[in-house]
Amino acid sequence: MFEMVMCLIWHKVAQISAICKVHFRIAELVGDVTILLSQHSLAVLRRIGAFLTMVNKAVVLIVDDEPILRMSGAAMVEDAGFEPIEASHADEAIQILESRNDVRLLLTDIDMPNGSLNGLKLAAAVRRRWPPIAIIIVSGHQVPTGEELPEGSTFYAKPYPEAVVIAKMQSLLRAA
Repeated sequence: MFEMVMCLIWHKVAQISAICKVHFRIAELVGDVTILLSQHSLAVLRRIGAFLTMVNKAVVLIVDDEPILRMSGAAMVEDAGFEPIEASHADEAIQILESRNDVRLLLTDIDMPNGSLNGLKLAAAVRRRWPPIAIIIVSGHQVPTGEELPEGSTFYAKPYPEAVVIAKMQSLLRAA
């Protein structure tokens, strides 16, 4: 016996929805009912699940030399449903990027006296070496010109409204 079910999946953090038709067979095994999804339906559900997990648990690299601001950024990222990882300067950030392939977004401060690069140079290096990574640049001391920002990156002056930055993160991650 075959059944068809329409389902609506809404993901509150990613703020996206997906409609899918699920075809399944019901088989009776010694009094128990087992639901077996067709191969196509199972593949569709796996893709939807993988996408929702990817958006929800996207890894965000936060780079800031000031520990309190870095921890605050990590808390904001985690509260938004993403996985934060932290670096205190650009050299550490590059080491992390070279050792991981799951970073989807870079959130970096510009002014970082430790390390060999400031945040703008780090962002430019990330754009060259890891083009799919989305980039958000922040600073409480300077406002870069459009020419100084790597292509496709976004700048926010500190203190920035967390809701606006989270919405931008979600938008960038959905577009990637």
